[in-house]
Amino acid sequence: MQLLNQEVDVHEIFNRVIKYFSQKHEIPDAYFRVVIKAKEPALSIRWHQEQRSVTITLPNLVYLGRCLSHLWDLDLAHNDYFEEKIIFPEVAFSLDLSRNAVMKVNTVKQFIMYMAVMGYTHLYLYMEDTFLVSSEPYHGYLRGSYSRTDLKEIVDYAAIFQIEVVPCIQTLAHLDQLLKWSSYESVREDQSTLLVDEPKTYLTIEQWLRELRAIFTTRRIHVGLDEASGVGRGRYLQHHAYQSQDELMTRHIIKVVAICKKLDLEPEIWSDFLYHALDKRHLPGYYPVNAELDQQLAAKLPKDIAYCYWDYGERNEANYRTRLQKHQLLGPHIHFASAAHIFGNIVPNYGKSWQSAAPGLAACQQEQVEQVMLTTWGDDGQETNHLLALPMMQMFAERCYHEEVDLSLGAKRFSDCIQAGIFLKLWHLNHLNELPGVEPDNYWMANPSKLILWQDPLLGLFDKDLELYQKEYKLDLTKYYADQAQLFRTNERYSTTWCQVIEFYHCLAQVLADKSNLGLQLRQAYLKRDQAKLTELQTATIPRLINAVVQLQQRHYQLWQQLYRANGWETLESRYATLLSRLRTTINQIEQYQQGDQESLLALREPRRVFEPGTPLVKLSVPNYRRIAFTGYN
Repeated sequence: MQLLNQEVDVHEIFNRVIKYFSQKHEIPDAYFRVVIKAKEPALSIRWHQEQRSVTITLPNLVYLGRCLSHLWDLDLAHNDYFEEKIIFPEVAFSLDLSRNAVMKVNTVKQFIMYMAVMGYTHLYLYMEDTFLVSSEPYHGYLRGSYSRTDLKEIVDYAAIFQIEVVPCIQTLAHLDQLLKWSSYESVREDQSTLLVDEPKTYLTIEQWLRELRAIFTTRRIHVGLDEASGVGRGRYLQHHAYQSQDELMTRHIIKVVAICKKLDLEPEIWSDFLYHALDKRHLPGYYPVNAELDQQLAAKLPKDIAYCYWDYGERNEANYRTRLQKHQLLGPHIHFASAAHIFGNIVPNYGKSWQSAAPGLAACQQEQVEQVMLTTWGDDGQETNHLLALPMMQMFAERCYHEEVDLSLGAKRFSDCIQAGIFLKLWHLNHLNELPGVEPDNYWMANPSKLILWQDPLLGLFDKDLELYQKEYKLDLTKYYADQAQLFRTNERYSTTWCQVIEFYHCLAQVLADKSNLGLQLRQAYLKRDQAKLTELQTATIPRLINAVVQLQQRHYQLWQQLYRANGWETLESRYATLLSRLRTTINQIEQYQQGDQESLLALREPRRVFEPGTPLVKLSVPNYRRIAFTGYN
């Protein structure tokens, strides 16, 4: 194997990607030549059998990794040729590094390699407060935050593959972790929102932007501004007369953009709150498809910034196109973001991810959107680790180069780029939430796995829902989840990390099998005064479940240690600790009851009610741990 090109940058990308692939595939002994045709929006790889040589043609070296990933599409016994078009000028991927899970630098670099071989061009690092600011000691305090050295290492590594790294922060809302510190009292509107029109607010924002400008080589900066429903509704009213949110938002955007321009930065913002604020009809929802945007107010907005329309749930291509067309009022630079649904749950939702992304990308192709992005959020503590975003990351990438994409192509490409033989097994994780009766692809994001895992065994907050579901569908959840656990036993030779991922979900399914009917069994035995059943639960069932939860926690911690910094794990550890403590308390209270303490199991006397009247388990989505685990003040 020999690369004929003389350029150093070509050699560095080529050698790193080939070294990565050599761990997974047999690399053909051949001569390689890379040809750059800047104006050609396509990639090609040609095999010359007689000369045993490969010619790669591309418009930019950022695509070289993807081209090399197609080596295994060539028939080496004959002359062969493979080509694919570049549908979108920019294909971006975003890592959420703010919801407890701050990736180790080496993990980010690992994802950059995945991006390179899949064909992504831009990496957005979403950091609310997880980067250090030298002039602000509480910015990123005790959060595992990145130093200048850390971020420069990431930027420099991505530059090898010509992937542009863009900082993505917040300059209005989503700042709960930062604004809890008293040193930010003067710029606080409410617990998560900055105080607009306050001079100190803009001095603070400028400090953040100066810090990032000194680190990143790109001039791009994503300044957030999404979901700012609290703007002008808190402390602002103590100092100012009431003003409409559209006026406040417009003024704030202009001020933030001015700071960016002062620092020679090119800003981008999320468009949701602005879109909603400009709607003269004041329709509900983030992006009402029938919104009537105020053209006069829209005309006041900066036109030299990018507005990113994000949508993680729409299924209708026509609705996507309508919203994209309405965005043209905001400015000429429109981006689009979809999502890998790994947030708010302990199991990924690939079905909804793909049924939302596919029509969104189709609409973007029709509307000639310049950049599309796949986001990975970690709402509610990042229970699902980022590795589980990779199958969706692959599907998204394929749709950016092919108009027709299905799971068979995704599986084939995942085998080429990441790990052979595991794509469909990972996609099957959907079934830990997608029970019989759940709408295919789980659009409503039903999450029985999380409800069962974290609900209190004595309070049984979801027991009525579980009982009604099992009666209606004539299904025993204990058996269902035990069967799922067996599907995640594997003797296949995956890499160590992927074996650990599969083992984690085997343990989770086993815990769900043991716990799904525990509350119902406890209450039934109590009401029937079935001492034998209570003894069985006390001495066998619950101790077995405790052991299973301990195993699950250990697997979870093992994965966390591999991918993330230590800070943030304490949040998930406290959830396991609470669950284990409550299971042990249940054993103790059964024992006290059997010794004559009639009040020890009093909670089991209360009637069980459905969690949300009118919403059955097959549509019940509760992504917040606190709502699941507690009924009291917390």
